[in-house]
Amino acid sequence: MRNATALVALAMVACGDDSDGSNAPVTPPEQVERPIPTVGAPDTDEWEEPPPPDEFVPEDRVDGSGEGECCMVTFAYAPPRPEEVGTAVLRGSVFPINVAEGVALTETDGVWTGDACIAPDEYATYYYDVGLRTGSDELFPVVRHNTFAPTTSVNGEIVNFWEPGDDCASLDIMVHSTTE
Repeated sequence: MRNATALVALAMVACGDDSDGSNAPVTPPEQVERPIPTVGAPDTDEWEEPPPPDEFVPEDRVDGSGEGECCMVTFAYAPPRPEEVGTAVLRGSVFPINVAEGVALTETDGVWTGDACIAPDEYATYYYDVGLRTGSDELFPVVRHNTFAPTTSVNGEIVNFWEPGDDCASLDIMVHSTTE
């Protein structure tokens, strides 16, 4: 009996009573009228003209049109095994070597060369997209660089670097065509 009384007393303490008002109903806050967002133009008669679009102003860079200063540079790549190279294209980060077709190079005595007019004040990287012969009709594309010209790393790949200058006279243009 003693255990039963203790159990009833424990249940009453655990459940508590309603004397503190903790179970009283809560009055919800007052609802404020808000406009419902809609899609489209406002419902008013007033209509504001949209702002004019921003005009595109191209940078004053060499674009191949003959305007602006550029330095005519001969780029060269001498592969270690010239007989394995089927094609070579100069590609890079500035005009005109950043266009889709790049600058096609021609081979003379095992050295691939091509000319491009580069703005002297541009920071640029460039590389040689080389097609190696595989023994079939297909070429295997690889990226190569001229080991005698300045190099840097882009995304883990070693590429050549165009050092900018004030004008063509201040640049060492010949370094980009050095192959030995």
